[in-house]
Amino acid sequence: MESPHKTSTEKVLTETYGNFTHRAPAPLEKHGVEMMEAKRARQEAEWQVQMLENRLSRLRMEDQKTRKKIAETKHKASSILEQRERNMRESELKQKLQSEQNQTIVKQQKSSLKMAHNTRSKMQNIRTGVLKSKQQEVQQLKTSAKEYSEKLQKLRQDDLEKRAAIRNSIAKKEQQEKERRERERKAKEEELQRQFNQKLEEERGRTLVAAEKLRKLEQEESQLIDRLRQSYSIQKSVYDQLETVITSGGGSPSSPSSRSQSLPPVRKAV
Repeated sequence: MESPHKTSTEKVLTETYGNFTHRAPAPLEKHGVEMMEAKRARQEAEWQVQMLENRLSRLRMEDQKTRKKIAETKHKASSILEQRERNMRESELKQKLQSEQNQTIVKQQKSSLKMAHNTRSKMQNIRTGVLKSKQQEVQQLKTSAKEYSEKLQKLRQDDLEKRAAIRNSIAKKEQQEKERRERERKAKEEELQRQFNQKLEEERGRTLVAAEKLRKLEQEESQLIDRLRQSYSIQKSVYDQLETVITSGGGSPSSPSSRSQSLPPVRKAV
């Protein structure tokens, strides 16, 4: 009974030589048919080996492509999430800064309105006092007018200084924000450069791994070719000896057991 674990080469050799120990040599007119059948079996086995090697090569290539696509997709998703988080933080910071600026402006506007209202009240009081004591306190009115002018000038000066301080504060905050954005831009550029360097190193590492794998495959291919050459040499030797046994003249045919012992051993394909 034929073993279910025989390789394609063993099956071909069994089909070709396995029954020679159980029957007498075939007539000469059948030699050509048997030789054609042996060649056909050998060609079929070689074709199956080639097809299997091609399928294995395509499967390896497809597996490498799939793994590479998965790694690229993960890296791209991670970069998108990080960029989205940075954008959200920048947006929140801008909104907070804008809210603080708006609150500062509102407070300053309220303070200015209150000062203006107080100023108008004071002016109204001064006018009322002047009108009441116009005739009796002309000199006092002049003095009060001078004091009022000085106070008004001082108020205007204070208002200008406060406005200047507000503008300076806003300009300072804008400068700080500009410097912060510049720092973030530089940090982002450094991070992108680091990621580029890391990816470059990974690609170089993959190149080295692929070169090593190619070397091993070429070595394996060379070993397989050597084994096949040895198998072909053994097969040719078996054919030659078989032909010699069949075509030898004189004497009675040798027994099946003696013919089987005269054939060279057949090596199993690994």
